[in-house]
Amino acid sequence: MRISVLGPLAVTEGGRAIAVGGPRQRAVLAFLALHANQVIAGERLVDDLWGVPAPAGAQNALQAAVSRLRKVLPAGRLVTTSNGYLLRLTPGELDLAEFEDALARGTRALAAGAADDAAAVLRAPPQPQRWPTSGSSPSPRPRSRASRRRGWPACRPGWTPTSTSAAAASWSPS
Repeated sequence: MRISVLGPLAVTEGGRAIAVGGPRQRAVLAFLALHANQVIAGERLVDDLWGVPAPAGAQNALQAAVSRLRKVLPAGRLVTTSNGYLLRLTPGELDLAEFEDALARGTRALAAGAADDAAAVLRAPPQPQRWPTSGSSPSPRPRSRASRRRGWPACRPGWTPTSTSAAAASWSPS
């Protein structure tokens, strides 16, 4: 299974797209993917996706969304525990992890004085080509919290670095 959260949410299994469902299921899946392999309390999901105070029936709506997701995701990937929900992912199944790895490699190269190597690493698109974009989240809360937490710039498809030096690069329309 592969989950892409950089850009529009997409899930594939064996190269075939999995139809995740409506906005609520997509928001739940995106949130759990951002916290892959961690148990997330149902109350936290409700608070973060519906807001505080949550509307009546939000907990039931969450349970329904999780049930629908379980029907379309490979068996054993979305687990309910006594403390909450867990999305099981292995290395290479989340595009965000690849993006963070490239960012870390580029940062290390830059710290070592290899600006050209850092620029090459940071320009190489993840596979498939999907970069963080503003306004592409299934729900504004997961994207905005993730963006702030990760420190990403608000960049858009087709934007490229303005300099060949990673240290001086900024994003602008290509």
